[in-house]
Amino acid sequence: MGQTACLRVPLDRFYMEENLAPEMDAAFREHSRPSERNAYFTVRIRDGSAAIVNLWIGGVPIRDFVARAQARISGNRPPD
Repeated sequence: MGQTACLRVPLDRFYMEENLAPEMDAAFREHSRPSERNAYFTVRIRDGSAAIVNLWIGGVPIRDFVARAQARISGNRPPD
C-alpha cells in the first residue's frame, strides 16, 4: 500500500466539438499543473488497443465543465 504505479500508454488524441476544443485545452492545461492535479482521463482498452473515453476536471466531464464555464461567462444558467 502507499505505492504509486505509472502506466505509459500512447494516447495522443481526444475528439470533441471543434468550437469547444480551445476552452477544453485551456481547462485541461490549467487543471493538470503540479499544484492543481485534478484533471484526468478515463480509458477503454479492448483487444490491446486503448482509447480515451472522457476527460475529467475536478470530477466533472470536460464537456460539462466547459459548458458551465461558458454559461458563467455569458451570465446564463449552466446546463443540468
